[in-house]
Amino acid sequence: MPLWPHLWHDLAGYALARWRDQRSEGSVTFDIDHGVETGRWTLSGYEPTPPHLAEAVLDAQPMPSEGAAFVDVGAGKGRMLFLAARRPYARVVGLELDAALVEVGLRNLREGHDPQRRSIDVQLLHADATRCAWPTEPLVLYLYNPFDAETLETMLGRVQASLAASPRACCLAYVNPLYPKPLQARGWKRHASGGTGTGGWAWWTPPERGS
Repeated sequence: MPLWPHLWHDLAGYALARWRDQRSEGSVTFDIDHGVETGRWTLSGYEPTPPHLAEAVLDAQPMPSEGAAFVDVGAGKGRMLFLAARRPYARVVGLELDAALVEVGLRNLREGHDPQRRSIDVQLLHADATRCAWPTEPLVLYLYNPFDAETLETMLGRVQASLAASPRACCLAYVNPLYPKPLQARGWKRHASGGTGTGGWAWWTPPERGS
């Protein structure tokens, strides 16, 4: 059977889902309430986490937020930075490789506002997650399917090297988890999970030292 009909069906379904997300009450309300523009998805691959999904994921985090660094890998226009900053992290950091998205995200951080904000130290960096240095605090990583399996594998290697050099607590939220095999192959342990399809998610923790 030809694959093209299935491919076009999947692409049309994906585009419709993104269109609905962009115009959903939660996404539109978030941008209006905060004076930002985070909802418009792009052909370059940017799509933000729906606010209600982000809250559900963060509520299930398997380690304390206090004293930890929250890192959004593939931060885009910065929506997750606003949502994470509502919690008592020591700092909130976004990593984004697309310079155009970084420009929008920095503008959102400058001009946006949130009366629920608790974290003071919030920043968005134009950085490559496969090359950057990781914060030395306990580490909470957030990934909304930012890249392919090979890139995820490389990033995990860097994270685990950082944890080996400076042992500390770490957990990773993987949302819309298309490529879980690198986590499984490296011995990461799956914890709380939920959702389905693009809204599926799970928390993972790295293998214990020596295992």
